[in-house]
Amino acid sequence: MVTNAGRRISQYGQASLFSAAFIRSATMEKAVSGFRLTGLWPFNPDVFNAEDFRASLITDEPEPEVIQQLPVACDMQVDYLFPLFTVWYL
Repeated sequence: MVTNAGRRISQYGQASLFSAAFIRSATMEKAVSGFRLTGLWPFNPDVFNAEDFRASLITDEPEPEVIQQLPVACDMQVDYLFPLFTVWYL
């Protein structure tokens, strides 16, 4: 990037830049720390409290009312709906 100032980075160049930075920064300690802080491993169900989930309350909605539908008798033929998909054998 320093040698090509002002030039666009292609998707291939972006991938090579990312992989070089990722290889230098990714360590096993960081991966283990990420799992520990989220409570995934070792399992810690108390890592989050009720206050942490308060933002999701806006999406809480009551369960929809279930309306029982009655069966409807229909004598309409649907052959005409798929004339293009009919295979004719001679």
